[in-house]
Amino acid sequence: MNQTLLLVCFLFIGVLIILSKPENKIFWLFIGYFMVPPGVVIFDRSIYLFFTLCLLSTLLSKGTREFDYRNIPIKRALILFIGGTMLIGFFDSRLGLYQKISRPMLVLFESAFTIFIVFFALRNKINFNNLLDKFYLITFIACIYGLFCRVTHSNPYIDIISQSFRLRNISKDYMTGLDGRFRISSFTFHPYFYGIFLVFILFFVIYSVINEKKIIKKYILYCLIALILLNIFLTDSRTILLILVLGISILIVVLTNKRNVYKLFIAILFLIIALIQIPFMADKADAIVDIFLSGGTKVEGSNINLREVQFILSLGYFYKSPIFGNGLNYIYENMGFAVDVSDRLTDSDLYAFESHVYILMIEQGIIGIFIYLLLFISVLLYHIKSYIIIKDNSRYFVLVNMILVFCYFIFIIATGTISSFQLFCFFVAFSLRFQVKARARYESRSLINRL
Repeated sequence: MNQTLLLVCFLFIGVLIILSKPENKIFWLFIGYFMVPPGVVIFDRSIYLFFTLCLLSTLLSKGTREFDYRNIPIKRALILFIGGTMLIGFFDSRLGLYQKISRPMLVLFESAFTIFIVFFALRNKINFNNLLDKFYLITFIACIYGLFCRVTHSNPYIDIISQSFRLRNISKDYMTGLDGRFRISSFTFHPYFYGIFLVFILFFVIYSVINEKKIIKKYILYCLIALILLNIFLTDSRTILLILVLGISILIVVLTNKRNVYKLFIAILFLIIALIQIPFMADKADAIVDIFLSGGTKVEGSNINLREVQFILSLGYFYKSPIFGNGLNYIYENMGFAVDVSDRLTDSDLYAFESHVYILMIEQGIIGIFIYLLLFISVLLYHIKSYIIIKDNSRYFVLVNMILVFCYFIFIIATGTISSFQLFCFFVAFSLRFQVKARARYESRSLINRL
């Protein structure tokens, strides 16, 4: 009964994506990617694929005029990413002809195709600031619910979904001290997923604070920053805390000559200092310091030594097929990896493949590593060019997104994607469309000035 009711709710999100006005289509897709665990399937496929196809159907219904490929940035990198992924599937000797095509296509719908589809769905008339305000509202609700999870040591939302769809309740595992630490995940299935989501939203909020002129709204955004920081600490992820510090440090270095921005970062710094005075917050700070002093050996969970062992073992599989890898899903299908630790047949030293690099080495080889690197470098270079071209406050949104792309790259190297790559691609498309719109203003002004 619960499963049927939940499926109806999730299907209704798809209906809203199809029937809503353009701005709300993106919002409901955001809700689907954020609040529905990736383990939920419909028609034997990930629910994320269903949400993406719902958005794609609305574009296809309007004809090919919705797809102006000339305007999409980084198209060469995206085409190479698509071609490389298809080649990896084609050269997978385990698969029949149909799966050689269908399997890489499923991977692409979680990556490059998401960038294409969301980019084309974000039309020029969409108000990006209105969309950001809606994202902030959902984040505020998620942060309040995250505090509820901390106080009650429970997560009824994920409990119901996990029981209904017979999924491993990762959120509950971490709240019961799976690795010796208590972590919250709010409406998401995993603390790391929740943590990287919060980092994305935090930097968007920082942009809004810089850009906002209304004093009351600015104070509301300050309160949201405090809530987000508190929830980030409660995810208890050293990697998330490290990329947060890294991202804020880069912002401070770039914007030190901006008086108001400087005040903002001083306020954030004092807030972080105040938070780590709380005993259990102080433990998190100690854990970060421990990474640099002893490789993370003094706390529970993964450490540098464990990752070195994982790299050496992954290298052995890499040598079996270095160019195209051993094939997509090889780790699950041929090595016996499973989400539930008790069902794993993989070498215990590989643990949970705590870097996306290991997965690429094993499954996609040199081709996979190359296309992922190319995608990240292309996105970063486009952001850098946009930051140089755009001269008004819009450049700060470009800057925070540029930093987030870099931070996410560090995140997947240090931890893995944790099923967050599609959400990352969603935000990349959001940022690219914003930049195309902002750059068009300055390119048209430059043309007028020349005349």
